[in-house]
Amino acid sequence: MKKIAQDVLDLLQPEDSDPDAPPIDSVIERYEAWTIPLNTTQRKAFDNKHAKWILLHGERASGKTIGALHALVDHCFNTRNGLALIIVEVTSMGEEGGAWHKLNVDILPQWKTETGLTFTPPKLHPTSRKPYIWIQNRHGGSSRVLLLSVPVDAKVMDRMKGMEPTFVLVDEAQTLKSDAYFRDLIQQVGRRKDVADQRIFYCCNPRGPSHWLYKRFFQFPVNDNGEWNEDYACYHVPISENIRNIPRDYYDRLIEACRADPIEAARMINGRWIDRPEG
Repeated sequence: MKKIAQDVLDLLQPEDSDPDAPPIDSVIERYEAWTIPLNTTQRKAFDNKHAKWILLHGERASGKTIGALHALVDHCFNTRNGLALIIVEVTSMGEEGGAWHKLNVDILPQWKTETGLTFTPPKLHPTSRKPYIWIQNRHGGSSRVLLLSVPVDAKVMDRMKGMEPTFVLVDEAQTLKSDAYFRDLIQQVGRRKDVADQRIFYCCNPRGPSHWLYKRFFQFPVNDNGEWNEDYACYHVPISENIRNIPRDYYDRLIEACRADPIEAARMINGRWIDRPEG
């Protein structure tokens, strides 16, 4: 029982506090004076607080995940006791260059430099083995971020039991096999009355019109009268807006990689949703 109690405490209170952290009033002042560096389409998605479910899709290296991660940190900072999830199919997709890696290596250090925001280093929960961090919020406390892998669509609800996340980022969503990653998730997010801006971001490279993401975000939001359901938002994030942030020769490498595969080129270079012919 003592071990279980300690495990719970680990997730209820941040550790590794920085004794040299600036006062929260200073962090808030610097935050409000700072313009988060976002590309044009990243900014549109970031500012859309009306939509509950947002798809950021586009070719490789277009900055989809970076835009969503800034929205996640912004939510954690402005939310009292927020709980943000980064969901991937398998844990390795979040690490080594994935969303979890970018959050801890790129995004949070940038926030610290610009605003003085403090956060803890990543740790593994001793029982669940889920990686987690704490991020300072403007209310004098901290919000939590968990990395969660859900490799089987039938287990989405099971993995979410007992959680009431206030923000979710689903990365590499094109690898997920079914609409359960939408249906089950939206039942968990938005349950806290005291929290605004409870959104789910899906970040993906295009697949084809047969993929559940295409049906969910391009077809389902349109009713019989051709009117768009504003709970949904869908943004193509083009690589042209992110060229300055990638190595000079990366685009040439991408073209060469797709040269013998016109379907892959259409998806990864032009951002088109196109199915691969069967047979």
